[in-house]
Amino acid sequence: MICIAMMVAVGVSVVASEEIYNILAIDGGGIRGIIPAGILLKVEKFAYTYCKEKGYTVPVYKNPNDPTKNLELVHLQDVFEMFAGTSTGSIIAAALAYPHPDDKGKQE
Repeated sequence: MICIAMMVAVGVSVVASEEIYNILAIDGGGIRGIIPAGILLKVEKFAYTYCKEKGYTVPVYKNPNDPTKNLELVHLQDVFEMFAGTSTGSIIAAALAYPHPDDKGKQE
């Protein structure tokens, strides 16, 4: 039996010098890396829905395929200050941390 907790991304808040840093740690696992990637996409979509329901303001990004529409998700770059991972998790972490060069659709 595979432990699901080992594959799921974990958010941790760390207090250092009276500042809070949100760190996302992602486990590896070769081809099983598709599981945390899928879960993280669902987290981004859920966070958007949650923020809209509660009336929180979040950065809005234009849909690159249809500039008349917004992406209905919260980028994890806007939530976490640091990304870490092992094996496949480090590749996913690098992709999340590095901004897309064409991501100019952000509206403040």
